[in-house]
Amino acid sequence: MNIKNVSCSVIAFLLLTVGTSCSPVNVKRPVSPSPPETIHSFLTPVTVLPQLPASDGYQDIVFSPDNKTLAISTDETRPGYENKYDDPLAYIGRLRLRDLQTGKRILTELSKDDVEAFCFSPDGQHIATELQEGLSTEKSKMQFWDIRSGKLLWSKSINAGQQLIQFSPDGNYIVSAEYSVFIWQAKTGKILHNLYLYVSEGEGVDAMKFSPKGDLVAIDLGERILSLDAKSWRIDPRNALKGGVNLTRSLAFSPDGKLLAVSLFYSEAGISSLWVWDVTKRKLLRSYTDDDWSVVPYAGRPLYFTADGKLLLIDLYTLAVNKPHSKFQPIFKSDRELMDLSIKRMLAVTKSPDGNWVEIWDVKHKILKQKWKSSFPGFPNYDRAVFCPDGSMLATIRKVNDNGREVAQLWHVQ
Repeated sequence: MNIKNVSCSVIAFLLLTVGTSCSPVNVKRPVSPSPPETIHSFLTPVTVLPQLPASDGYQDIVFSPDNKTLAISTDETRPGYENKYDDPLAYIGRLRLRDLQTGKRILTELSKDDVEAFCFSPDGQHIATELQEGLSTEKSKMQFWDIRSGKLLWSKSINAGQQLIQFSPDGNYIVSAEYSVFIWQAKTGKILHNLYLYVSEGEGVDAMKFSPKGDLVAIDLGERILSLDAKSWRIDPRNALKGGVNLTRSLAFSPDGKLLAVSLFYSEAGISSLWVWDVTKRKLLRSYTDDDWSVVPYAGRPLYFTADGKLLLIDLYTLAVNKPHSKFQPIFKSDRELMDLSIKRMLAVTKSPDGNWVEIWDVKHKILKQKWKSSFPGFPNYDRAVFCPDGSMLATIRKVNDNGREVAQLWHVQ
């Protein structure tokens, strides 16, 4: 089973090889595909964390909000299902936690269970997990752990699968969802509400997002976006925003919680769209739709608002939200693949247009901070990278052979 995570953004570690003798230089765009002559070492290995063993499938690496814990999820083949790759029961989700101050593994019990979803509390001191019970996708178990003490504070079984988990911004509530939505009291595990969602066959909750103030939860059902009031815990159908079917979507609230940006890609029609809604007025402010990707770049990719709420970022394009007729502006003249973005430090880790180099950019000033070779002979090996919440660390993941084996590593970002 694929492990799905609903908190920070996402990914896994790798072994990174960087030149040892470098001196600083500022490199502004446009940048040649060839490496600059001198680039200072912007990354240094985190020595406290030992290199992780190779895995057949890193699913996610997630930093806790306080930067003290690292969650590493992998998919492992269930015994007896070695050749049943299309069977949804063929994989077991494993979750491993490491203390980033000592490098030691913690909560080792989680590496023995089939973990379907997890989420850190906003203060980083707790983690909520959803386990699949046995071979049934109709039963699951929610658990709530104290990370430092290693204690299981509560555990409850429910007759429903729950693929997504989110904490409210104040940490008092947990919302879990798939075909129904459960609202939990975080400290006690008490189920406050169970909301059944009337969805079309084969559909369920694809994404959900708390507003920054925690007064609203946007729930993406594919065909529509529901607005869950986080005070009454009721869904008012009149507040539903227009949606579509067979699409990939991502959601982002503006810092003040007044705007909701929705990025969509209609896979069957090949049409991409981006909407910006005024949440309080339930009014569509901006709508972009195109079938050739020239208007809405990389629809379905993660969305980010800048801290002042004036710019919306999707992949490596920006949109001025407050200007009625603004268009998407590329950050770079040549196409690059965005691996992750630290909004706090405005740093981006990207792949070069030819795919041969991994780069770290100061996005605001368009300065290249570091660049290194992306591939072994014959295949690209740098798959993913993710910043911690404050941008001080980077997790990377790379392939070690053409059979898909991967390793991960952690780096300090200067």
